[in-house]
Amino acid sequence: MQWVTANLWLVFGLLGVGLLLLYIKVNIKLLISLSISLFIVAILDMFYPFDISGAILLLIFLVIIMEAIRYVFLVAYNDEEPYVPKYQQINHHGRVIAEIKRGKKGKVLLDAPLLGDEIWLAISDEHIEKGERIIIEEIRGQILLVKRES
Repeated sequence: MQWVTANLWLVFGLLGVGLLLLYIKVNIKLLISLSISLFIVAILDMFYPFDISGAILLLIFLVIIMEAIRYVFLVAYNDEEPYVPKYQQINHHGRVIAEIKRGKKGKVLLDAPLLGDEIWLAISDEHIEKGERIIIEEIRGQILLVKRES
């Protein structure tokens, strides 16, 4: 235990590298703040040695400050449109292959595959006959909410 407290900067530095590598794998934003904070505490500990409780307090303080800064500058005022994966874009068209009664399930054949499948269960707020063209309004789990193509 004495080696750990004597070389606290080395332990924190190695933890920082480990968390940085883990961030690359799992992409949890908190890990980047934690790893940068560990590096800062490790560098400070090389020049001004801390006891373990002081180092942990400084680490917690730095993580909170970095997360606040990240939130203010990168999250709160982000005016960009959120990324919507291609499979969630509701502009697919198709035709009914099994009649859809109002509020009941039917089947549709899409013009282009959606999540790898062309045939989907679908419901609608209106009665749609077999062979009619449809457009997807919403994806609800494994069922499409569709309407007649106008």
